[in-house]
Amino acid sequence: MNLVKNWNAPVVLLALSLLAGCAQTVRTTTPERTVERTALNAERLESLGGAFVAPGPVSASQSRVVVYRLADSRLPGASSVFVDGRYHASLVAGAWSALCYRSAPVELGARQMQVGSRHKDLMDTITALNLEPGQTHYLRVQDSNARPVLQPVPAAQALQELVGTREQKHTISRVAQDCVAAPAVAPALVRETITLASDTLFAFDRSDAQSMTGAGLQEIDRLMARINENFARVEQLVDSSTKLSQVSHQILSHLVIDISLLVCG
Repeated sequence: MNLVKNWNAPVVLLALSLLAGCAQTVRTTTPERTVERTALNAERLESLGGAFVAPGPVSASQSRVVVYRLADSRLPGASSVFVDGRYHASLVAGAWSALCYRSAPVELGARQMQVGSRHKDLMDTITALNLEPGQTHYLRVQDSNARPVLQPVPAAQALQELVGTREQKHTISRVAQDCVAAPAVAPALVRETITLASDTLFAFDRSDAQSMTGAGLQEIDRLMARINENFARVEQLVDSSTKLSQVSHQILSHLVIDISLLVCG
């Protein structure tokens, strides 16, 4: 009996194994790439939030970073932003995003992606930036030979350019920290000496309420308007004139108290 060896079967099995291995390699991906692909869903990219509002200061242990694209940006697709290699957001034209991060030197990567396009493994550009404690840094996505570059922008200029932009909020940043607000600073106490001449306020040799002159009442009105316009409240009234009687002092005290209630209450 003749035996015929089938050499094709192992070859076919080996080929199938190699193909399966190749298919498995193609499906392998990183968490950063997965979240970026999810962000590039065309329908969700257009899910924009509220208009930009200038943020308050952060604590000295953090820095705030605001990245944005102008509405007339001609870069196709979305500009993905990475902080120290970790995904933060994908910006469409006219959108902004912000995050708080530790104060230290960082690398901000940018990569331009389009829906359905082949995924890139490398960043298009990387911007090195030293994040200053308690400061807000503004970076605009700039077109450089069809590649996105995160360009630092002075705060005054950025605040003007951010008018009309809307928040890009379709994904959750993988790098942002909870922002810690800077402690409130108490307003400085302003002390000012205001002199009211008794000869102007009252008739000659008198200091009661009925003896206040027309010029004196006008002077009091001007004082009230000035305090109302320039001061939040009056802490103390000091009468340094020995010519003003206790009655006149009470009159002025009540006037200032009324002003304080009007301004603060």
